[in-house]
Amino acid sequence: MKNDTLADLTWANLYARRIRQDLSALTPAVKQIAASGELAEIVAKLRKELEGAYRAIAELRISAESVRSSPSQNRFRSESVRRESGTREPFTSRW
Repeated sequence: MKNDTLADLTWANLYARRIRQDLSALTPAVKQIAASGELAEIVAKLRKELEGAYRAIAELRISAESVRSSPSQNRFRSESVRRESGTREPFTSRW
């Protein structure tokens, strides 16, 4: 699972880099043309999607910081929950 997570983060980083490059090339061109309604809708959609991605990154950062700050406490708490319930914790994907 760790390797899959690292692969996903690597892909996201490369994808974000490509988006930044594309935006750098598009911005001067958009400044030179009159904005149409269709273009404004596309840009608004892009902004909403990037805001969602930023929120996901913030959630990942918070999760990573909480694990880093007390890994032994999280591990023991998780084990005690499993022992008390007699079952494994279900897998929940944040994506």
